[in-house]
Amino acid sequence: TNTGTNTFAVGNIAIDLKETVKGTQMSAKTEAVTNKNFKIVPGASQAKDPVVTVEAGSEKCYVYVCVENNLVVNGKTVGTLNINTSNWDVVGTQDNKTVYRYHEVVDAANAKVDLPVFTTVSYDKDISVGDMTTLKDKTVVISAYAHQSENVDGGTTTTDAAALAHFKLTPVAG
Repeated sequence: TNTGTNTFAVGNIAIDLKETVKGTQMSAKTEAVTNKNFKIVPGASQAKDPVVTVEAGSEKCYVYVCVENNLVVNGKTVGTLNINTSNWDVVGTQDNKTVYRYHEVVDAANAKVDLPVFTTVSYDKDISVGDMTTLKDKTVVISAYAHQSENVDGGTTTTDAAALAHFKLTPVAG
């Protein structure tokens, strides 16, 4: 008889983190995106547009972001990010870092899927001159992670734990 050959393919998840810098959308695929175009003005808001993209052809997945908001003075956050908590669920927090999971499984089998993380940074109106000195060169750092969603024992409990471990955070108490 002739032989039968079985060839196995492997799944893949490809993500990217993009942000607009000086009018051009930059990708973090090859290097970190650095944007130094922000000036803190008490009571003002500024546009900011980090977006996680799940590339076309990716397996169904859970998408996570870790947001490290260092716009803090004396333990008080003075730069608030308008993360849409209808779309992003908090799964872990530690210090100024919070890990969020996109609220549903992302299916990019046929087309890429863009997931905006937040669109503005709003500054507390009571930031003082002394606070401004403390805030000089402070950062907001965003990182992304994805985990397959199919055939995972424990579902989001398992994938949330993997994301927290990836970002080196502890679970939310509750």
